[in-house]
Amino acid sequence: METTKFEKVLRVEEVAQHMVDSLMNWMSPMAVMVSGLHDVDISRGRGVLSETEHRHCLWTTEGHRITVRIGYSVIVIKSKEVDPYYFEGESV
Repeated sequence: METTKFEKVLRVEEVAQHMVDSLMNWMSPMAVMVSGLHDVDISRGRGVLSETEHRHCLWTTEGHRITVRIGYSVIVIKSKEVDPYYFEGESV
């Protein structure tokens, strides 16, 4: 089985529910369901993946990483595997 290579989390910042809600309101209901945004663990915070680009991540309550990339378009990707950083990394 192929193992997911997770991008390094530079730091973790606080995230508010209204920020996640805003992203979900922009997306279609099907995209929200597939992305796992309805199950984000707000208490875990959001990971910063890049200092120069708009790339962050959130985690579901089960530990799956949701990567959000904002540029000319918005890309939201949920990992198939649990992210070890969810259990081992820093929290807000």
